[in-house]
Amino acid sequence: MEPAETVIDTVHREYKEETGLELISPQLRGVFTMVMEEEGMFQHEWMLFLFLAQEAAGEMLVHSQEGLLQWHPISMLDQLPMPEGDRLFIKQVLNHDRLLVGRFHYTPDFQLLDYHLHDTQECLCASS
Repeated sequence: MEPAETVIDTVHREYKEETGLELISPQLRGVFTMVMEEEGMFQHEWMLFLFLAQEAAGEMLVHSQEGLLQWHPISMLDQLPMPEGDRLFIKQVLNHDRLLVGRFHYTPDFQLLDYHLHDTQECLCASS
């Protein structure tokens, strides 16, 4: 986030910078605390805000500072390289229409140690 930016300002700016596209009506769908620890010792933590948008406008970049950009079908989610916690909360967001909150503990090489997801309306989602 840039100084004085709201979370929604940030998602619009970051998505435009990294893809060339302008999001249309992104909805906040997840707020997660990400904790890195090594041998049981806390290293650092950060917050991850997940938005879902069904539409975007503009022309997508082929390359960005993030690398080669490419759309993938949802059915490929299990084959894409990403931290396991990301895969878990993406699946939950795609299958529910409510805000999820959670916590994910990782090792420095992003091995998932444990997690807890909480559906803000039903008080039940998943944990490990």
